[in-house]
Amino acid sequence: MTEITLETRIAKSDEIVAGKIDDEFVMMSIDNGKYYLMNPTGSRIWALLDEPRTIGELCAVLTGEFKITAADCQKEVVEFIDQLAARQVVKVG
Repeated sequence: MTEITLETRIAKSDEIVAGKIDDEFVMMSIDNGKYYLMNPTGSRIWALLDEPRTIGELCAVLTGEFKITAADCQKEVVEFIDQLAARQVVKVG
């Protein structure tokens, strides 16, 4: 798997269909038929990925919206994106 850095560009997978319910996104993989539910923070990241962005760009927005330090944001966003990439929900690179 590609190492994720602040400069790594993230994009939504074309194999995911998503819909918003209240403050959360529910997604389904067209490829494997699995469903995924994102909490409000994950849903915000998903919404920000309407256009491909780097980890740095995501954290610049998130640190302005949530009470989180830049270092904690970077750590948590990288872990989250790693999980999404492992499930082929996002494309990394």
